[in-house]
Amino acid sequence: MKIAFIGGGTMAQAIISVLTCSSKKYEIIVSEPIETVRNKIKKKFELVAINDNLLAIENSDIIILCIKPQNFKIVANEIRRKITNIQTIVSIMAGTNINTISNSLSTMNIIRVMPNTPAQIGKGISAWHSTLTVSEKSKLAVKEILSMLGEEIQFQEEKYIDMATAISGSGPAYVFLFIEFLEKVGVEIGLPNDKIRQLILKTISGSVELISNSDKSPEELRKLVTSPGGTTEAGINSMIMNNFHKSIVTGVKKAYERGKELSNEEKI
Repeated sequence: MKIAFIGGGTMAQAIISVLTCSSKKYEIIVSEPIETVRNKIKKKFELVAINDNLLAIENSDIIILCIKPQNFKIVANEIRRKITNIQTIVSIMAGTNINTISNSLSTMNIIRVMPNTPAQIGKGISAWHSTLTVSEKSKLAVKEILSMLGEEIQFQEEKYIDMATAISGSGPAYVFLFIEFLEKVGVEIGLPNDKIRQLILKTISGSVELISNSDKSPEELRKLVTSPGGTTEAGINSMIMNNFHKSIVTGVKKAYERGKELSNEEKI
């Protein structure tokens, strides 16, 4: 199977990395406009990396769009007349819906994917949706690729991709923000700098592991840690009084709304 990447950035390289390590043999070609990125891909993966989208997609079975949404129109205008009805388009562009992609590329063979950055280490979660015209062969191939990046969830309705984007796509940034502020307050209260991150990361990874192996809800597990009149209760009460919970709800909803806005902007 021949796979063409339009764009050779971080997520493209994460996918390329698992493909090149797979027992299956894939023919991979990358089209990337930035020379330093092309050279990095050539050196790291020993692949063909060029600055020619039309040449890259020629005879490719799957074309993976790893570009920024704002660059899509330029790329679409360039490649639309060369896309055949047996090729499958895979898009990882946030906020760019299937209807926009279909109209821009004159094809209905589209799979929309929202991965997240832990895919770089094979610990990601990818939400995806496929049009009905995509072949079973292509769907199975994409499902297999996404499984190599971590876990994957297929949705039967595209609307859930924008919702998943706000939760899992943006989610790592929420987690990193939480870690960032825990580190800052750790310094403020006097913890040794070389011990803070270990304490935080093990607390988070251990908590994730605990809930993954428990039949209890997050609320139930939280209450088990929260003794009346204790330190945890004092901390949580203060967080709630300062709208910690509301800021999470509002933030996720804002991310979701922005995804829908981007989708609507593409229609204009």
